[in-house]
Amino acid sequence: MPIMKQELKRAISSILGEGGMEVLDFQLRRCMGAGLLEGLIEYPQRLYICLRRIYGDGADAIVMLLGEALIKTYDLDISSRRLLLLIKEGSPEAGEKLREVWASLARRSFRSGGELHEYRE
Repeated sequence: MPIMKQELKRAISSILGEGGMEVLDFQLRRCMGAGLLEGLIEYPQRLYICLRRIYGDGADAIVMLLGEALIKTYDLDISSRRLLLLIKEGSPEAGEKLREVWASLARRSFRSGGELHEYRE
């Protein structure tokens, strides 16, 4: 799990920037008592609820844009829409599927030796 968190952090930082990730992480800690990475892995539905509080109707777009960037960069076998639905769902099955997606991202990032860490359109 620590490698997965490290690689997920690296991936998201390359998209949001270090400062953007810190600000979002701070807001999420205030909202749900957990940061972005912990929320994505352990509490995806709570994370989504907090994103709705922070971004309102823009939360879906934020998740889908982040998902699209991760999917392109790490060649993940999931659509951004499906990723959004899994995050919103909150079932144990959805949580397990998300952990599989994050583990796949971490493996690809780790194997690339840093080559995939920069998001490119």
